[in-house]
Amino acid sequence: MQTRPQEIIKNHYHGIDTAIEAKDINPLKRQLAEEFRTQLTLGIPTTQDQQTLNQLAERLKDEKLVVKLFVEYSLHAKLYLIHRVDKFHPVLSFWHC
Repeated sequence: MQTRPQEIIKNHYHGIDTAIEAKDINPLKRQLAEEFRTQLTLGIPTTQDQQTLNQLAERLKDEKLVVKLFVEYSLHAKLYLIHRVDKFHPVLSFWHC
């Protein structure tokens, strides 16, 4: 059975596996990006979903947004964004671990 990219990187950080070779880095990145793409496009997107995905793609291309993978240990956190009709605080946010 083939090891998933997340497991390869996680093992690397925990010293379980040998170092990742330079030639393997780009294929791992591509596989991780493909898995992320699959997560974002699972199901039939609505028009709003498609617009949001297009905005995400634009921000990634313009380097206004960077996606980073953290695999050193498991995380479970939530970020809540609240959009309000408020001149001074139109968006509130808080996170929960």
